[in-house]
Amino acid sequence: QIASDQPAQAAALLDALEANPAMSRPLRHYLDYHRGRIALRSGDIPVALAALRRAAAGYAATCDPDYPEFLEVRAALVQALRAAGEHSEADALATELIRSYRALGPAFAPEADALATRP
Repeated sequence: QIASDQPAQAAALLDALEANPAMSRPLRHYLDYHRGRIALRSGDIPVALAALRRAAAGYAATCDPDYPEFLEVRAALVQALRAAGEHSEADALATELIRSYRALGPAFAPEADALATRP
């Protein structure tokens, strides 16, 4: 597990993992997602946006739009967009994700509610 309270160590671990040329694309997308989350928590919004956009594009190429892990990646992208002040893009994506989470049922209500609330 990547420790979010130690961003420098987590980033170094991600760098080492990504250096493997045999790494599968799905795993690269998963690592981009974690790199984006770490960057977002560290306040490095440009890195967070770039990594989360790559992750979302990768998941879009391989997953159904309502796949929960893909929704989670896109929800993190909403947070990064909001942090970057890109509110119109963030709000449009959040609206789409709220509909998707609600369609998955009450178990996903907390995720939908979190997206509906702007920090």
